[in-house]
Amino acid sequence: MSADTLLSRLDGVRSLGRDRWRAKCPVCGGANSSKLALRERDGGTVLVHCFGCDASGPQVCEALGVDAAELFPPRDAGFDERNRRPREQRPFSASDALACLSMEGTLLAVCAGDLAQGKTLDDPTRQRLLVAAGRINAAVGLCRG
Repeated sequence: MSADTLLSRLDGVRSLGRDRWRAKCPVCGGANSSKLALRERDGGTVLVHCFGCDASGPQVCEALGVDAAELFPPRDAGFDERNRRPREQRPFSASDALACLSMEGTLLAVCAGDLAQGKTLDDPTRQRLLVAAGRINAAVGLCRG
């Protein structure tokens, strides 16, 4: 249900700007005129709250004879609930990433051991260490989102 459908069932509706309205609350009878706040968010979710009687969306919907579930559009399977944004497709699984990081860590440990024994690293090994550092930093960046 869009906010327009809900608004058409309310009395005393006035716009407060883009996707925001006030109206008389059907729960408390509108005793405190225009205390019911409505807002339609991106994606179609309609938020409802009365600042007169503290009624929420489900209570207002019940008073209007509307199913409260209609205030929330169907969720997209590609939506990340926790971060409230479209879910990112990862090129590989977490276990694959950990296996790769483990190999890079082993390379770092071996090279650190060689350096501790006074051995010098040849140019290809130093270049490979830079690749390992880049991969580890990239993994950290992905984890931070």
